[in-house]
Amino acid sequence: MADARHNWMDAAIPLYLKHWITPFGAIRFHEWPLPVAYTVQAVVTVTAAALLVRALIRRPSGVRSGRAEIAATAACVPFCSPFMLQYDLVILAVPMAWLLGEALRDGYRRGEGVALAAAFVAPVLFRISAFDNAMQLSVIVAAALLFAAVLRRMTAPRQSPAYSQPAPDVFVSG
Repeated sequence: MADARHNWMDAAIPLYLKHWITPFGAIRFHEWPLPVAYTVQAVVTVTAAALLVRALIRRPSGVRSGRAEIAATAACVPFCSPFMLQYDLVILAVPMAWLLGEALRDGYRRGEGVALAAAFVAPVLFRISAFDNAMQLSVIVAAALLFAAVLRRMTAPRQSPAYSQPAPDVFVSG
């Protein structure tokens, strides 16, 4: 583990670091000192974990199904590891599927469409090397938007149908 940390985590190899999708990787890619990268990553990790725990505690007890908790936990993962690459973003499919299902059933709430679109497009845009600096940060922002939307959806009471119309039921058998 010490060799892996020394060769991958601590080594400042910009060509390698540009593929990381974490605050740690972004900071190291921009050649900031290693202690700053570890400190920022620790703050992000503790903050994300605290937000997740707060949402789990505030979750209305009568509507706990387990699906929302799984979606929120999966949405938290990108903020909890300093070492994540683009292909690790597949974990965001879990909260995206849950949020999309909730939105189709009960209607979209403000910002959910943007969060879903950003999380869907960010990994693709990340591959455009002309925008390495901005795209690396855009993945982090997109994951944060998705995380916030999932936490808000799971802790907020259901909206009345007048707030947002649910999608029509296209699977009605005749």
